[in-house]
Amino acid sequence: MALGHKAFVHAVAKRAGRDDLERVERESESVLVGVARRVSADGRARMAAVLPRGLAKIVAESTTPVEDPGLGSFLATVSSVPNDDPARARYLAQAVLSVIAEEDPGAAETLRPELPDEFGDLFTPPPSRTPGERTSSPASPTTPSPAPAGLTREEVEAELEELPGWIGDEHRIRRTVSLPAAVADDIRERIARVEERMNHHAMVEEDLDGTTYLLWTPSSGGVTELDIELAARISDIVDNA
Repeated sequence: MALGHKAFVHAVAKRAGRDDLERVERESESVLVGVARRVSADGRARMAAVLPRGLAKIVAESTTPVEDPGLGSFLATVSSVPNDDPARARYLAQAVLSVIAEEDPGAAETLRPELPDEFGDLFTPPPSRTPGERTSSPASPTTPSPAPAGLTREEVEAELEELPGWIGDEHRIRRTVSLPAAVADDIRERIARVEERMNHHAMVEEDLDGTTYLLWTPSSGGVTELDIELAARISDIVDNA
């Protein structure tokens, strides 16, 4: 039986030692999408069966495969804070996936063989000690997080091969779609929710050719992993509408 939404978020927050439920929800979604994009349709179905309806739908729609299935790439997209400590991202991932494993051990057994070996212990509860949050002393200002690293032209080209409909280079990527009137508002709303959770947004241009989503990371001056991740999420929503 699937967990309720509040029950799932609270279970993850408790296991992760977090109080910020809104952030836990955003990052939990990133964990689930990251796993969903690395497994088969059967794996996504087993995950969805354990999750609340809204998260289950997001998992079911996350069908665009990733270029790099490795753990490092996965952890880089988990946190809502760019370039967050990988140890904290890993801790959160363990909190999310261990809740799934506890609710449905069979789901975990289905997912493990489809993921690289380095994902194995993510299905076990995290250690009792939470990796330290970033803090700053009252006497000194908070040091801003460094900007995400920009991708090279070759890296962007490789990523775009897995993102049908998207074009561009290391400076900008874009996709133009025609949104049927019957579902256009729903699609825009769902994309806006994803952008809010990722704390990253596309520039949207409307013209006679349709709706164009233009992506780059201003702080880096070009395309980063954040843009590739958001492009994949936009495609999942548009292509499954």
